[in-house]
Amino acid sequence: MNGTWQAYSGNPQRFIDRWRVVASIMRELAPNVILCWCPFATPQSTIDDYYPGDEWVDWVGVNIYSVHHYDGDISRPADDDPRDLLQYVYDRYADRKPIAICEYAATHYCAACGQDVTEMGLRQMTRLYESLPTRFPRVKMINWFCVDAYGSGLAANNYSLTHSSAFLERYRQLISDPYFLGRVPDISALVASLPPLPPEREGSAAEPAGPLEVPVAGEPAPAPAEPPLRATPAHPLALSKLGPVEPQGLDIAVRGAPPQAVTGEVEIAAEPGELLDVEFVTFYIDGRIQAMTNVRPFRYRWDASGAEPGPHEIRVVGLDDGSTEVIDRTVTVIVAPD
Repeated sequence: MNGTWQAYSGNPQRFIDRWRVVASIMRELAPNVILCWCPFATPQSTIDDYYPGDEWVDWVGVNIYSVHHYDGDISRPADDDPRDLLQYVYDRYADRKPIAICEYAATHYCAACGQDVTEMGLRQMTRLYESLPTRFPRVKMINWFCVDAYGSGLAANNYSLTHSSAFLERYRQLISDPYFLGRVPDISALVASLPPLPPEREGSAAEPAGPLEVPVAGEPAPAPAEPPLRATPAHPLALSKLGPVEPQGLDIAVRGAPPQAVTGEVEIAAEPGELLDVEFVTFYIDGRIQAMTNVRPFRYRWDASGAEPGPHEIRVVGLDDGSTEVIDRTVTVIVAPD
């Protein structure tokens, strides 16, 4: 919203008013949701104008991109250090808010100059990720924008990690540091143990409850308890391939390995019957949500290499365009020992 090139930029007070309306509703109806306010790293001069206020924001985010040329323009070479782009937001808000880098990516192909710029991208991503533990400890989340924006026609750069073996390898090296968590900790038990808010604060927009800070990086967190493996699965085995589906049924298949001996990366496929008004599905593994998609055919790629050997539950929930549950089915797969 602070980007002056955007059609919806230019009226900070209107933005703030609308933000506060949304925040009031969310805190009344969905108080477990964290509201993250996220400007672009530039222009810095307009960022503060759009800030709704500490009492209306839980986390502060920022979007940063490391490019070779600005806006695909060969006459505008870029040489920004991502650490400097982060510094302004960090210095302004990190003393009282957790910081999230909601979008980051470095390019390895620049359409403006038509060149492979892998070395530049590797240098920039390394600078940023290696600086987080010491220089920016209040950064609690960082998301890589893994998109070929050039190939898809969105922009003039390729940010996809999987399109560059050098990028993917460096990314894996960077996040292998123990500072970065392998998974978000399960704090459901902690939340359940918290005392209820006083009645006068529940759902209050004037005095919103403070955010519950979850350690996401750099702080120790208890490992989530894993459910014990059952000797006898409680649900039928997934199919090895999809065939004709009952008109009001839901079939779930595993592709890439036998469902009774899953190894490595596999594809979980879900096919609802033709009489069911399913517009999108949600995939769960052992009770944890993994993905939601409205793209047919409904698919989710699961890397089972890190899963414990034995039975695992695959649950698929189909919903209509109003987010009403239409069908819910659970099957079992067996992860084979390494």
